[in-house]
Amino acid sequence: MNITRMTRIPLILTTAYDISGCMDDAIQAGVNDFIIKPVFRTSLIYKLKRFLDHDPQAAVPVSTQIKTHVGKRVLLVEDNAINLEIAEEILGRTGVELETASNGKEALECVSQSAEGYYDIIFMDIQMPVMDGWTASVKIRELDRQDVRTIPIIAMTANAFADDRQKTTESGMNEHLAKPIDIPQLYQILDRFL
Repeated sequence: MNITRMTRIPLILTTAYDISGCMDDAIQAGVNDFIIKPVFRTSLIYKLKRFLDHDPQAAVPVSTQIKTHVGKRVLLVEDNAINLEIAEEILGRTGVELETASNGKEALECVSQSAEGYYDIIFMDIQMPVMDGWTASVKIRELDRQDVRTIPIIAMTANAFADDRQKTTESGMNEHLAKPIDIPQLYQILDRFL
């Protein structure tokens, strides 16, 4: 059996448990990425596309080091209480100052009533009552101030299909984070934008 060929096959670990304590060991064992259970179709599609659309040799293991972002302010927009609690826990590990809104209208109010540069990044659920995430993102980008043109807005949605991603881009969002939240991917996004 050709060992070189075997090492080129991406290995994705699935688990229902908090993986932060075992990520180093898993990566040393050759794991390229992780999927948190329950596995949703959109999360699986996202992960498979990541490795199938690229050269598997180029797939770099996710970082196991949780970087701190103390002093950075995050606006988390989420209408589901359980999803909100999970996201707060995950984001809280990075030391960010976290503020929340339960729909797009509240998010728009938070941004418009804050000082310029107050928020460093916005995580925006897409499907919410009162005002959806796409509409809120467009309205935030249209505010008459400089910071809203460059503040990263990250879509959080269970829909990872091409038309949803296109609509996310068209509404001025910078990135697309599939639900359920992929912890390593969330940390990578934070590190990249902050």
